[in-house]
Amino acid sequence: MKHFNIARQNVATIALLAAMSAISGVVNATIVVDSLSKEPLPRASVFDCNSNMTATCDDNGKIPAVKSGKYPLTVRYLGYTPASVAHDGEDTVLMSALRYELPEIVIDTQSHNILHLKGYMREYSSMARSVDTVQVYSEKIVDFMLPTEKNKKFKGWKSPRTLAERNFYRFTDTSGLDSVSNQNPNNFQWFDFVNILSKNIRIPETLRNNSAKTDIVAGKYGVKILWSKLSDRYIFETDMLADKKDHKWSPNFLKFFGLSTDFSRLSTKYTFTEPYGTDISPEEITMATFDIEALCRGKLYRWVSGSDEPFKIRSYYELYVTDKEYLTPDDAKEWKEHPETKGITVFTPDGIPELEPAIVRLIERAGGE
Repeated sequence: MKHFNIARQNVATIALLAAMSAISGVVNATIVVDSLSKEPLPRASVFDCNSNMTATCDDNGKIPAVKSGKYPLTVRYLGYTPASVAHDGEDTVLMSALRYELPEIVIDTQSHNILHLKGYMREYSSMARSVDTVQVYSEKIVDFMLPTEKNKKFKGWKSPRTLAERNFYRFTDTSGLDSVSNQNPNNFQWFDFVNILSKNIRIPETLRNNSAKTDIVAGKYGVKILWSKLSDRYIFETDMLADKKDHKWSPNFLKFFGLSTDFSRLSTKYTFTEPYGTDISPEEITMATFDIEALCRGKLYRWVSGSDEPFKIRSYYELYVTDKEYLTPDDAKEWKEHPETKGITVFTPDGIPELEPAIVRLIERAGGE
């Protein structure tokens, strides 16, 4: 009888919530799912009609409430073609897997022990205060040097080094300003917080034996690592603030330089091709995203911006690996010291998503191609 009463109370509660939703005009939640399996896609990134990142889906693929004026939305999830949400109230957003493949690596000798990754990177960033906003869209060709073993002759680097780039900016404020440029001397870059995976990681056994499609590692205050297996690929996501109280981090070393910053999001996501063994290695990375959200309030920020008001930044990077090779230490040094001799220019790889209309308009207005 006790269980019956509890069930009856739950039914009454659900009915009451449904009635309240109907009265208040609240619409059903929109869930982002895989178009084939219909499984929810957790933590997808949501962009507004101006291609500013505006929200992140929860662990069940639910899109948070977004103001109606920001529609249509674009949903992006690593390894999938972006999907559009025309208006609120749509029940389900179906996302189709993106087919993006790389050629196999051929290693000539054992002396080639420096993994050189090159990639095409897109940056979507915004810096906002109560009265003005700077929107940034950037395309870069970057590279990484990752030694496969300790090497006294060459240490390499995990942060992306820019080999070629083109940048576009949109400036708006509450007085009606709306201008664009391809130059901005005060642009903030967050590459120091973007480090690519440089070591092998063990695939959870539940995914290897196909007994589960997802696997998690819990942090102190949330999910720290989220694994997903989707047909022929693995997705590996890390939340670097999962062990931080209130999901915030204010690094002391930045305070020392007058750059006090409160990070509320620092996450990375990778897709890997099907590995040969029980581990996944940097060689098998095909795509990655880096997501950063923070409040910038240090003295140096205020001096650069000319205002005492802190500003909020949101940066979202997409990396598509375009080439990978193993080099000798001497060849790696040549790449490090003389990249200009390689004749590298910005290009868009085949097989990646097209740009959103708002970004196309920004490039056209700023004089880009």
